[in-house]
Amino acid sequence: MSDQDPRPRLPFRTIFTAYALVIVGVGIAILLLLSQTVREQVLQQAQREATLVARLLANEFARYVDQQNTDMEHVRRFYRQLDRLYRMRAHDQGVAWMKVYAADGRILYSPNKAEVGSRSDEDARVVAQTLQQGPVVHLIRTANEPDLASQGLPPWLVEVYVPLPPDSEPFRVFEIYLDVTPYLERAEVLRWRIGGTLALGAIVLFGLLVYITRRSYAIIERQVHELAEAHAALQRLEAHKRGLINMVVHDLKNLLGVMLGHAELLAMHAEGEQQAWARDMLQAGRHMHQMMQDMLDVARLEERTFPVALQAVRLDEVVPDAAASFCRWAEEQGKTCQLVLAPDLPPVQADPAVLARVVQNLAGNALHHARTTVRLETRTHPEGGLLLVQDDGEGIAAEHLARIFDPYYRVPGTRRRGAGLGLAFCQRAVEAMGGRLWVESTVGQGTIFYVWLPRAP
Repeated sequence: MSDQDPRPRLPFRTIFTAYALVIVGVGIAILLLLSQTVREQVLQQAQREATLVARLLANEFARYVDQQNTDMEHVRRFYRQLDRLYRMRAHDQGVAWMKVYAADGRILYSPNKAEVGSRSDEDARVVAQTLQQGPVVHLIRTANEPDLASQGLPPWLVEVYVPLPPDSEPFRVFEIYLDVTPYLERAEVLRWRIGGTLALGAIVLFGLLVYITRRSYAIIERQVHELAEAHAALQRLEAHKRGLINMVVHDLKNLLGVMLGHAELLAMHAEGEQQAWARDMLQAGRHMHQMMQDMLDVARLEERTFPVALQAVRLDEVVPDAAASFCRWAEEQGKTCQLVLAPDLPPVQADPAVLARVVQNLAGNALHHARTTVRLETRTHPEGGLLLVQDDGEGIAAEHLARIFDPYYRVPGTRRRGAGLGLAFCQRAVEAMGGRLWVESTVGQGTIFYVWLPRAP
């Protein structure tokens, strides 16, 4: 491992700050929702109570006022009875203050006798609104209303304008102030209790989240550490494997070269059965030599030390030359070799020798699996050139497609000799030239390998 620790560090401060903000936000939202709900409940209850009180007092007031004689002198004459009735009945119903309006906005009754008979534009507007739209409800803090504060009224009131039907003439609108201070005080106590419970729950939840996060981080850190150690061990093993392969291949190639030289001499001078044995030895030795070369080349491609001399190359020149010997092999096996070259192919960026080797490897692989035909086709591409190598063989199952380019991997059940390095070399060689190699296959119908190379600059 390097001097710098590659293991990730979780931003605890950020995570815990986010937890805290979320918890506080949820708590504030719940308290606001609770306050709004309590306020709405208080207003609705006050409206219901005020409506009942208004109807009750309207019936009582009607006893003292002649509905056929509604001039103000007549109303003032009975003011004492109305006021006594209000103070006797209204206080029993929790009414802290009350006014009674006629349809035109005149005040027919007020605990402040000086207001009786008066009419203001504001009163007329509210009375008209009440008669048209129904009850009008307001929550009032007495301290904010000097007129009410001077009367020694409770701290919190609900002002309700209650409309009455026309048969309640002359009383059409009751303005009733109900004392809701006890409700709001209890709601405030309840809200603080809930707030305290939320705060305690938030602290517990926060601590739990901190504990879970730290435990999770400890587990993740241990797993990352184990993975880092496994990765380092794998890298050491891979480096050892590459070194061993290079050493063995280089040493064996020297010995194999001597054996191939002697096998060639034997093949040249031996006769009969011995000559056949010498040729078999020579063929096997050459095959082994190619396997060793593939091992070296794949290792060098993975280490990015494989020599690639990129230049402008024409596919319609390299592909026929590389496929010439291959097509002869196909004819010897009784199979058909089809070569289809697209006209006006643009030059692509590649190494001619490496590209020829890729074509031969792909064509040889296709020939081994083909039943009757192998097809090599070049096509134009908007960004370069495309080579297709197709066979009509047994195809490759989907679960093996993702691994056929892995070194030393062979599809289970294949009878072809080899170490499984040909396709690995082709893919890495094409990528080293800036291209891409992929495969499509259908079981029972055949396989197509695609080689794309970029357009030459």
